[in-house]
Amino acid sequence: MCESRCGKTRSEKERLAIQWLTFYCAKDFTKRQANIMAFLLSFTILTGKIKIHIPRLKDFEQCGVGPTKIKAELQKLEDLGVICWDKENMLFGITLDTSKWKTKNLPHFDEKRFRKLVEINMEEGASEAESTRASVKK
Repeated sequence: MCESRCGKTRSEKERLAIQWLTFYCAKDFTKRQANIMAFLLSFTILTGKIKIHIPRLKDFEQCGVGPTKIKAELQKLEDLGVICWDKENMLFGITLDTSKWKTKNLPHFDEKRFRKLVEINMEEGASEAESTRASVKK
């Protein structure tokens, strides 16, 4: 089920984004499916909303999936439990409970290593932000 908003705090949103990105990287999506997921995930991260309004299927051309293929790809993602699609209102969302995603894992994905890479980059990002703030204060 799609919920209307991410968590209330930034840390909840970050945790959810990391969870989604982990599953996105771990799962064996087709190129079209990956483009759709990246498209929806981008709007989710940028807006903080779980339900994304894409008024026309033709708008998915913005992520490289043409009008002759998009409906079937969205239906596949919905059947796999990865997205929810409110066809009447043209609302799309990534399923919050990633355990319900019925997709194959990539054979060499190492979740511990992936999480370590996220941790390394989160720490580096925090130290870069600190040094930027310090240089601006000077």
